[in-house]
Amino acid sequence: MNVTSIAPLLEKLAKTSDVYWVLQGPVYEDLLSDNRKMITNEKIDAYNEAAVSILNSSARNSKSNVKLFSVSKLIAQETIMESLDGLHLPESSRETVRVHRC
Repeated sequence: MNVTSIAPLLEKLAKTSDVYWVLQGPVYEDLLSDNRKMITNEKIDAYNEAAVSILNSSARNSKSNVKLFSVSKLIAQETIMESLDGLHLPESSRETVRVHRC
């Protein structure tokens, strides 16, 4: 299922519940295994931009009722270079979450 097909459903659900769209965080491209080399930060940024655009266009008032959750992306930007595989956040990112909550 792609974002375009689920956006109207998310909007409908967002009228009665809190719905969050989690933006994809960056990867550390140098550490990605060969079978993940196609994942680039340029593609991730393009995906995030397209998803936000689709969600906003599915709303009648030009602003989606679906809330964008970008904290994980911000945390990834701070900690991804410590990743063991370039894709998954390191354990230290949990500490970053605690600091941001304070």
